[in-house]
This record gives sequence, C-alpha cells and structure tokens, in this order.
Amino acid sequence: MALAKVLKFAALAIGAFILVSVVLSVVSALVGLVWALVTTVATLLTVAALLYGGFKLYSWLSDDGSSERDSIRDRSRTTRTDGTGEDGVARLRERYANGELSEAELERRLELELDGPETDSIDRELSRERS
Repeated sequence: MALAKVLKFAALAIGAFILVSVVLSVVSALVGLVWALVTTVATLLTVAALLYGGFKLYSWLSDDGSSERDSIRDRSRTTRTDGTGEDGVARLRERYANGELSEAELERRLELELDGPETDSIDRELSRERS
C-alpha cells in the first residue's frame, strides 16, 4: 500500500512538473513575441525619425532662403485668380473695415489694384510715407 501511494505521488509530481513546464514555455514564448514586436516597432520609429531628421537637415542646409522670401512676397502680394483682382479688392475692403486703411489709402489702393501693379510697391510706398 505504501508503494502505491509513493507511485501515485510520483505520478502527480511528474504531471505537475510537466504542466508547470508547459505553462512556463507558453509564457516565455508570449513574452518573447511581445518583446520582438516592441523592439521592431522601436527600431522602425528610430529609423523613421533619423530619415525625417536627415531630410529636414538636408532641406535646411540646401535652402538658399528663396522659398522663404517667395512666401513672404506671396503673402504681401495681392493674388489674382481670374485676372480681375477681385481677391485684392476684397482684402482691401476687409482691411478698410478693420480700420487698417484710411479712406484715401483705400481709394488709392483700389485704383492701383484695378490698374494692375503689384501691391509690393504700394506697401513700400506707404511705409515710406508713414516714416
């Protein structure tokens, strides 16, 4: 009878050992999979950040400043989409309504707008008059 109990407990111990081994193997495999995914994503993000930084650095080093000057000029220039100057007229009206332009300035700018010169020269002329 004692031998049967020993064999029974030995079989239970071996079964428990196998169960614990299987559980630990599955947990270890899952942790390894998660770790592989995390490191892959981190590596991809690092490479993407380095490529983006390199692109920005290259753009910054190769830029001669002309694009910035062009964007400033474009913002100060009245754009004409259809050749009639309606966008410029609308902007002038809005500036007049906001109190940025006097009535005389509005009339002069409207006249120049409808005649066709760019507003860069107008802005320079007005800044000289105000100085």
